[in-house]
Amino acid sequence: MVTNRIRQDPKDTNKYVLPQFKNAQKVNIVQADAYDYAQKNIQDGKYDFVFTDLWHDVSDGIDLYLKMKEYEKQSPNTIFSYWIEKSILCYL
Repeated sequence: MVTNRIRQDPKDTNKYVLPQFKNAQKVNIVQADAYDYAQKNIQDGKYDFVFTDLWHDVSDGIDLYLKMKEYEKQSPNTIFSYWIEKSILCYL
């Protein structure tokens, strides 16, 4: 799952983002609020891997990180990864 919070044409996003993935045909870019999407769509088994990068740095990331961590409970068989997680954990 890739959620796109940038307000731009999805075709442009596909043009720049998808070439970065070896298996681009397996990547689904969704233009939506990440939390709304996660609440409605992260069911166990639907995704193999979720990477979250919604914050600029640790100072604005702790609350966002903790909020997204709650969605892991809905999908225990999905691997979740977070940008700068080790740094965020130092502040918790």
